[in-house]
Amino acid sequence: MKNLIEQEELNAIVEEQINAFLADPSKHYLQDQAKTEGWLGSKIPRDHRGLLGYYRASFGKQIKILNKIDNIIPIYQTQFVDWFRSDFFKNETLRNGFISNNLTKKEHFEIIKSCKL
Repeated sequence: MKNLIEQEELNAIVEEQINAFLADPSKHYLQDQAKTEGWLGSKIPRDHRGLLGYYRASFGKQIKILNKIDNIIPIYQTQFVDWFRSDFFKNETLRNGFISNNLTKKEHFEIIKSCKL
């Protein structure tokens, strides 16, 4: 039997993390850069584009790992699939024991920026 939670509940948890990310003073430079350069993405919940879409995928995957749930977390950019499914990502999430906004790859930001993801 699969361990699932209501998708709306999962989406709400992800958006709480997005709001915390947006409020994090240590991330304001990155956010301002992405906004100025046009790759921030949208504050609309579940939007998968830009920096915020990347963080939605990251937070969703971390929530899934930490809570041992089986909900599907879509990864819309194929360039990031291997990262989010990697043992490293899973192990770091478990080692941290919390949802981190630092579990990213800087080269992914360059891909988002250059490809207008």
